[in-house]
Amino acid sequence: MFDVQAGTENCPFCNFVIPPPPASADDPVAVDEHGVPVEPAAAVPVPDPESMILEGTLPSAPPPTSCEEPAPAPAPAAAGGGAVKFVVIAAAAFLAFKLGLLDNLLMLVGLASPPHAPPAAVAPPAQPAARQEPASPPAYEPLSSGPGGPIAPAGGKPEAEKPAPAVQWTFEGTVYDMLSFRPVKGVVLLFMTQSEEETFESRTDARGRFRIVLPPRGEGYKLVADHPEYIGEYFDETAPPIKSWSLSKRRQMRAAKPSHLPWAAKDAAPVRRDFVLFPDITDQ
Repeated sequence: MFDVQAGTENCPFCNFVIPPPPASADDPVAVDEHGVPVEPAAAVPVPDPESMILEGTLPSAPPPTSCEEPAPAPAPAAAGGGAVKFVVIAAAAFLAFKLGLLDNLLMLVGLASPPHAPPAAVAPPAQPAARQEPASPPAYEPLSSGPGGPIAPAGGKPEAEKPAPAVQWTFEGTVYDMLSFRPVKGVVLLFMTQSEEETFESRTDARGRFRIVLPPRGEGYKLVADHPEYIGEYFDETAPPIKSWSLSKRRQMRAAKPSHLPWAAKDAAPVRRDFVLFPDITDQ
């Protein structure tokens, strides 16, 4: 690329040719072999290393002042990156501590032991049962009846007597045929109060007998006898009894309109009342 001149020197760093200094007036004039003075070679311009750009390359940093390769400069760290990471890690640790996850994470990596179960509560020894003393008798004697009624303890009131149960009325008797004096079976007896608000029923057995227990009513009961073969009216026994009457007199009873006393009782003793029915067939 350049002619190498005698007496020239190369740069120790870039290996460029350093031109000799210009000749002064005192220097002798160089001549060739024929004695013709030779003009000094024009100084070869030396390019500036800083402004020289080689073909196919980009400008780079200035050349080093020595032949040793310079160490690469460390990359600058992001501003504030370390502080942000520290805040994030601290917040995550605090949240894990609050949620109870820190111990679990430590147990997973083997840095913490599982929690121990609390010791079971020891039941206190059973106390011996207290001995129960027998109940002391009451300070007063039990109530007793005297001439003036029940005697109550001092400072108390006499116990109210329970009302005696109401006496029931019991009625019993036998139903006969007016003409034959045979017992009438299957007669339905309806005992009704005078206002006919309550009704009680009974029935005669094979021997014409009946028995019924009724609650007491002040006005007593009235009776209705019902049988398909007899008329609706019944006739109470009289003194002397109807059995002592003649047949013709008993036949006359068909057209009679009898009256009846209420069915009532004075006490719990059964009241016996027999009565007769007139058959619906008149040719017997």
